[in-house]
Amino acid sequence: METIEIELKEKSYYFLRVLISLLAYGGLVTWVYLDPDALTVVVSIIVFFAFLTMMRNGIMVGVIKAHAVKLGKNQMPEIYQIVEDYSERMHLNQVPQIYLMEMGGLLNAFATRLYRSNYIVLYSELAEGFYVGNADAIKFVIAHELGHIKRKHLVKEFFVTPSGIIPFLTLAYQRACERTCDNFGKHFSPNGAVQGILTLAAGPELRTKINPKTFIEQVDTDAGFWRWLVEKLSSHPNLNKRLQRVYDERTVKTGSKPEPETVKKEIDHSQYMPK
Repeated sequence: METIEIELKEKSYYFLRVLISLLAYGGLVTWVYLDPDALTVVVSIIVFFAFLTMMRNGIMVGVIKAHAVKLGKNQMPEIYQIVEDYSERMHLNQVPQIYLMEMGGLLNAFATRLYRSNYIVLYSELAEGFYVGNADAIKFVIAHELGHIKRKHLVKEFFVTPSGIIPFLTLAYQRACERTCDNFGKHFSPNGAVQGILTLAAGPELRTKINPKTFIEQVDTDAGFWRWLVEKLSSHPNLNKRLQRVYDERTVKTGSKPEPETVKKEIDHSQYMPK
């Protein structure tokens, strides 16, 4: 698989979460060792949390299957083909099931898991961009969500549940995971990284009117306690910070005609030669 940068904070925070969780599990084992009668209570706690997790994920998948359109070779195959191609390039064991869901104009996508199956859900307003000149952005989003599956973020979360006793640690880890997945998105769709985040910020139509540099400047001009606090309480970094990380003028498509010298560099004329 291609080399993709994994955020150092993701590794560091996960190590810390594993350590805290092991201490918690060790505490439960010690409790049972000192008081064998506590075994029933400990097993009940573990089973209870496992049941809650299964029910939450099961209901989510049930809602998806009840109300969303499953994509495949005969249903929006253009988008499904991207998922297949990226899954193969990431060496995933299986292609995730992908669904299209209408969410009242919300712009988002997410990955989830039930048992051994992975799912990706694209909100319809976001996916519409694929057919109206914003295909690279959708590719970025798809690669981002596949990044969660490749990194096994959904699987790992279950085993480090006890680390949730430390305030803000889970959210800090999740933000680091999002940055890693942005790296996946940019790697597979460099032209779509900026447009993908601008789409999430301003919508599929107005994204073309947004000056990305000015939006990035808001990282400094809008700095303050409340914005900082909102980010710390969120599972995702602020959008302008995400844009700042992926921004690269060489890959930004503005819709204007590229300079002649750029065309010469980007076009591989050998593809038109007789074979």
